[in-house]
Amino acid sequence: MKTTRAHRPAQRPSGNRKVRFVLPFLDAREVCLVGSFNDWNPTAAPMTEVAEGWALELDLPVGSHEYLFVADGRWVADPNNPVSRPNPFGGVNSLVEVAPAAARAPRSRQAGNPNPSSQS
Repeated sequence: MKTTRAHRPAQRPSGNRKVRFVLPFLDAREVCLVGSFNDWNPTAAPMTEVAEGWALELDLPVGSHEYLFVADGRWVADPNNPVSRPNPFGGVNSLVEVAPAAARAPRSRQAGNPNPSSQS
């Protein structure tokens, strides 16, 4: 199963990073993503039903972000993300860390050669 932390965010022109959230195989009619990035608004980020459950990609700024899923009105922590923080309501919020893009050295690659070190 996919986890939120396993998805590598892509660099965005605004400095934000694209993060994919997945809630697997939940029998629900409606699922939304709420968190510190959208003022915990339960209607701001509706998720789409996909083969692996429910999914949504968001552009998030670098830093720590707390979040939960709202499934048919029930607030649920991410079952695939063990990183969490206690919340003031006696539960926990899932936590995602969005890291800055790492500087990468340019690589020369020939088409069809996935291993640049084997080039002659």
